Amino acid sequence: MDLSKEHLIAEFKKLKGMFANQPVQRKSPHPWQTVLNSIAMMNTTGEKQPAIVLWVPLEGAATTLDCLVNHTFRALYDVSRHVINRWIISSDSFLSGDTSRDKKALDTRLEAILSDEAVAIPVALVRHIDRLDANMALLFHKYCDHEASLRPKSIIMLTLDGEIATADQSHIYDLLRSKWIKDKIHRGQVDAILSRILTWPVYVQKEEDSVLAKHCP
Repeated sequence: MDLSKEHLIAEFKKLKGMFANQPVQRKSPHPWQTVLNSIAMMNTTGEKQPAIVLWVPLEGAATTLDCLVNHTFRALYDVSRHVINRWIISSDSFLSGDTSRDKKALDTRLEAILSDEAVAIPVALVRHIDRLDANMALLFHKYCDHEASLRPKSIIMLTLDGEIATADQSHIYDLLRSKWIKDKIHRGQVDAILSRILTWPVYVQKEEDSVLAKHCP
């Protein structure tokens, strides 16, 4: 696993050429520039906080997002898809209705991935965090905290299931806040976790079907 700036720039340059519809807006950061920025922040804060990247699909871009995330994962981990799957967490696996049990199971899974000493900087991907209830989402406090993360030398990638209309951070904030406040969690707690997971949002717009067929069969 080579997370040097030179290696990542070279890998992400290839991805830029593969996916022409990114970034969403002409002056917006490219998705992989945002990933680089988050890793740079982790490296310059004395390892106090992990690199946290939230991937957000615009309308019709859910399939494109999955494709881009998978390619990004492979740029970070030069291993097979089978191995990569061990570091991917689906929120659907923790929706049994028993919040206490589900939260403990998710915590155990995240801790196992982020404490993996076989790699220099572990990477975890949690898909569809907007499907989790607020009690489950609060678990991310100890992993995504800006000052006291349990695993500061790590990369945590999150994705949304719900698509948003425009590349605007306030839309993501409103989407998640309205959902999680309904779960009778104090607004201050919800706002705190949102401030952590919205540090580096990456907006993805739909690529042409021919592009997806070629690069994401």
